[in-house]
Amino acid sequence: MKKNKALRVSIFFGVFLCLLYFVSGKLSPLNECEQQSPGYFDLACNDGLLDGKWFFVGGTLIPPGLIDDYNKQPKFLFVPSYWDLDTLGLDGYSGYVTLWAELDLAEVTASSAPDGVSGMVFQTGDIQSSSRVYVDNGRGEVIKVFDNLSEFSPESDEPNDIKPSRWVSGLLPISAPVKLPSLYAGSRVVVQIYNEDYRIGGFSHSVVIGPGAEVHFSALARWIFHAVIIGACFVMVIYCVILAFCSVDDSALYTFLLLMSLGAGVRLMISSGLLQQLFANIRVDDFFYLSWSSALVMASVLSFSQLYILPEIFSPGSWKRKSALLLSPIPLVCILFSLVLPVNQFVMLGHWVRLVYSAICVSYCMALIVTLCFAKPKFVFPKIGVVFIISGSMLDGYLYSKNLRPYVDFFSFSIFVFILVQTTKMAWAYIQVLLKERVLFQDLKVLNDSLGHQVLDRTKDLQLANIELEKIAATDALTGVPNRRAFDLKVGAEVAGSNLLGTPVCLAICDIDWFKSVNDNYGHDFGDQVLIALAQSVETRVRRVDFFARIGGEEFALVLSNTDISTAQPLLNDIRLKLAAILFSEHPEYKLSVSFGCAEINSSDNVRTLYKRADKALYLAKQQGRGRCAVDEGDRR
Repeated sequence: MKKNKALRVSIFFGVFLCLLYFVSGKLSPLNECEQQSPGYFDLACNDGLLDGKWFFVGGTLIPPGLIDDYNKQPKFLFVPSYWDLDTLGLDGYSGYVTLWAELDLAEVTASSAPDGVSGMVFQTGDIQSSSRVYVDNGRGEVIKVFDNLSEFSPESDEPNDIKPSRWVSGLLPISAPVKLPSLYAGSRVVVQIYNEDYRIGGFSHSVVIGPGAEVHFSALARWIFHAVIIGACFVMVIYCVILAFCSVDDSALYTFLLLMSLGAGVRLMISSGLLQQLFANIRVDDFFYLSWSSALVMASVLSFSQLYILPEIFSPGSWKRKSALLLSPIPLVCILFSLVLPVNQFVMLGHWVRLVYSAICVSYCMALIVTLCFAKPKFVFPKIGVVFIISGSMLDGYLYSKNLRPYVDFFSFSIFVFILVQTTKMAWAYIQVLLKERVLFQDLKVLNDSLGHQVLDRTKDLQLANIELEKIAATDALTGVPNRRAFDLKVGAEVAGSNLLGTPVCLAICDIDWFKSVNDNYGHDFGDQVLIALAQSVETRVRRVDFFARIGGEEFALVLSNTDISTAQPLLNDIRLKLAAILFSEHPEYKLSVSFGCAEINSSDNVRTLYKRADKALYLAKQQGRGRCAVDEGDRR
């Protein structure tokens, strides 16, 4: 089993190294044909990439027209490269540098002479400082193809060695191809650079001169390659955000993938040149701050995430865990120094931090490779991924020290590969879960159908029971008419409707006269018969739109919708007379006598005031001798 695991691990690393080799195919184009002599470049070689030794003069900006005066004692600088001031023979912290390269057109002019070479374009390399770039076509025509230096040091026909009075930070170059006029024998490229101390000055990628279609296609292919990976990184960000919130066991892993995906996308935008395409006002200093800050942030995240991605190694209380906790915040502290340090010193600080972390990471990487063959299955993929990322970072550091620029940032590309492997693994596991859930779903569907019918039957029974309960809650148990609760709801609705529509509404309160004596003389059973007879008689004499309710004891209330007081009073007197004519067989001598108090709603009434007015009218009927209907003569609508 361990042999098989070791074999799989070896295959993984083999595929990864082959992938890195494929991606790094454009690291050293000088392998195609060597530079024939220092300062001269054959455009037929190396796809027009001017990698090699250039003529240079330190301390002075030389205009293109005076270059021949400095060819007598030539000095050479290798491009691409970064140059400290000692290499340039300069003192202080900054200085001017002029570089130029002669173009050999012998191989490309055979078919186009004597009209020169036409259709050529120029693409600015990654010049990590403020600079001016000229192309002299050999016939006295000089074209300025790039300039972010003139705002600090204006163009001049004379050599200039007076440095700017303030710190120079030109706009970051946008490497869009520029069309050139026809080139002839004696053509050259002249670059004027303001060089700052330690890697803030020089080239990380040489200029290109070649046929327009080829240069455009090469630039487009590189941009598409980066755009695809950047897009995939940001898709992974969204994917990992969802998983980080949904997962319980692997939330730390998904959070790590989220942060690293975001960091990889940002770093690729910076290293590919897409950033300055999106934000045209980015300056050289800003580029270095962003580039190094993003690298330091990712180093901090990578260090801290190990505690949760590989808990078997960084167990609580162990020296490894304490070391990781100590190392994690150091890059973030270094970023704070960007607020007070000039960019060259900040880059120097970042460089030394990277050297220290590189030494630590190499040891850590070797330890992970040794333990991979004995790791639990859960930790194999995280370990391989960490080794991938560290390997890519080490390769970036090596190329950086050799002044070579890879086709893609390997640190970010390694993160992308790791995320791709992890998400593929998680997607496969998710598919397996879906297949199992599909089987369970079929079984549950049958059970749910059966339960659904039972629930439906129970729901119907419950609805009927609720309807019956609502009816009981709103009905007087003795008389069968609505009770006080139902009356309060009804009269409130009638008052609101009347206030809204302006329709008349009357409220009448009915009280049985001398009802206490009925209970005392004939008994409570007979008193109940009287109440029932009253309720049944009134209900047969009012409209469907009217509302009759028992509101307590021997008191009843009648709400007459769309009825004014002149209509309500005769109706109430008629009801009173009908009630007096009821014959009770058990006690024929008893005559039912009732009193009514009635009030019509006015514009200032609410439920309380309308009821109070009707009750006042009932009190008036009692005072006048009972057995009658009294009305409140207040204002009407």
